[in-house]
Amino acid sequence: MEQIFPGCAINSLSFTVEKELAMVSLDIVGGEDKKATIKDLEDLILLEEFPMPFHDVNFEYGDFGGALTAIPCEVDSLNLEIANNADAEGGLGLNNRFPCDIFSGPLDISLELTLKYNDTQSKEDFWGGPTGPTETPQEKACKITLNAGIYGNIVMNIPRMIITSNPIALSGRERGTQTVSIRVLVNTATDEIFEVTSTVLADWD
Repeated sequence: MEQIFPGCAINSLSFTVEKELAMVSLDIVGGEDKKATIKDLEDLILLEEFPMPFHDVNFEYGDFGGALTAIPCEVDSLNLEIANNADAEGGLGLNNRFPCDIFSGPLDISLELTLKYNDTQSKEDFWGGPTGPTETPQEKACKITLNAGIYGNIVMNIPRMIITSNPIALSGRERGTQTVSIRVLVNTATDEIFEVTSTVLADWD
């Protein structure tokens, strides 16, 4: 039996890089499923994408409005979350057991970095000053590049964001790490929040 789910919507996307392969996971919402005839093998869409290892992912970081600096060696891991906050229940109406629409809620984008604890710069950015908390935390920007060589590349540009927390983990003789939790903001000058560009060079024909 083949089970199909018509009329689905992506609720959230998670992009994670930590040592092994870069991973993308999707949370999808829907309201209906149906039975269908199993497709023949030649009718299946079997993807042949090139797996993206962590060492082909670059990370650039800097202040909002300033130049970005590549700091991939400082990053132990990163996790990018994009949430549409989809509402399927709100699409229910009369005379139908299933949603007629799936509404998109407020867009939330967050980024969590695990960095080597080599200095206090992230803490100072979180504070907004070198000596302690201020009323104006330093806004940041970043760019994530996935370079698959002859297969192409994907560039994710986040022009404006703010650090929401910066705990530091220290234990005995183990090396220190810090978690930088980031909320993505709208760049009011350009009305942009998140930009993704891709170059696909592979030919699957």
